[in-house]
Amino acid sequence: MSKENMQQEYDINPKYYYDVQSKLHFYHDFSCHIPFEDQFDSVQNKYIRRIECLYKCLSDASLFVRYIEDENELDYVCRRIDFINDFFRSFDSNNAIIFFVNEDIAKSNQISNQFIIVPNRGSKTIHHFLSSIPSAEEFFIKSLNPFHSQRLSALTRYKKKKLLKRISRFMIRFEARKPIYKHYNLYQNRIQAR
Repeated sequence: MSKENMQQEYDINPKYYYDVQSKLHFYHDFSCHIPFEDQFDSVQNKYIRRIECLYKCLSDASLFVRYIEDENELDYVCRRIDFINDFFRSFDSNNAIIFFVNEDIAKSNQISNQFIIVPNRGSKTIHHFLSSIPSAEEFFIKSLNPFHSQRLSALTRYKKKKLLKRISRFMIRFEARKPIYKHYNLYQNRIQAR
């Protein structure tokens, strides 16, 4: 992202900018009431922070969801699916990506982890997709299960360790055959003895 590559899409909306090199559109980042030069650095810094955050998230096991908008994007993903999967897994081997594709542009079995959706009437996409696509819901549960099982095993270890500590304390007291005193009882016993 550099100032030289940015073009204002004034005929569409004066707030819209387009990066010629990366072919990215910026719809909500710039104000038409502030000079471009005055706001470019803050927008650039915002994207730098977001990219750093993305790389941080990639280093932990993550599930990415991508909605494929048109046939051009679907063809692009089909040609580069191995590269896309390898890229995400290069950060963490448990990373995964799933794709939602409209029924009218879907190609059968072109992409692994592809879910075909039928858009809601009057919309480009589907609402409440998990309840509408049982196979997607099953995939989410399966994908998130390793993290759930890791958490459960950690919780089980913690409970077991806590129980072993309690048993150990009980056994030490039992073997010593010494009563357990509370400090205020000792003090009361001394006062009564006088």
